[in-house]
Parts: sequence; structure tokens; C-alpha cells
Amino acid sequence: QRLVTPRVLQHKRRRIALKKQRTQKNKEEAAEYAKLLAKRMKEAKEKRQEQIAKRRRLSSLRASTSKSESSQK
Repeated sequence: QRLVTPRVLQHKRRRIALKKQRTQKNKEEAAEYAKLLAKRMKEAKEKRQEQIAKRRRLSSLRASTSKSESSQK
């Protein structure tokens, strides 16, 4: 049998503490990454909406100018 010495117990405590630190760090990094991802998705969505709105404005302007030109003829 192995002896249970203070040194062995200390190593065991340290191993467990390191494991806890690692899991905590991973959890925090995952949360941070999720936050960043959500921010980027929101920005991309807003940009897409802007482009759609811009296209709609342009097409409505074209439609209104073509209507005014056809009514003048």
C-alpha cells in the first residue's frame, strides 16, 4: 500500500485546485466568447437590415422617377 503522507495529500489538493481553476477559466472564456459572438451577430444583422433598407429606398426612388417620367410623356 502507498503511504498517505502530508506531501501526497498536498499534491492531491493542488491537483484538484488546478482542475477547478481550469474549469472556472474555461467557463469564463466560454461566456466571454458567447458575448462576443452575440455582439458580432447583432452587428451583422443590423448591417444586413441597413443594406436591405438602402435597396428598398433605391428601388422606390427608381419606381417613383419612372412613374413621373411616364406621366410626363
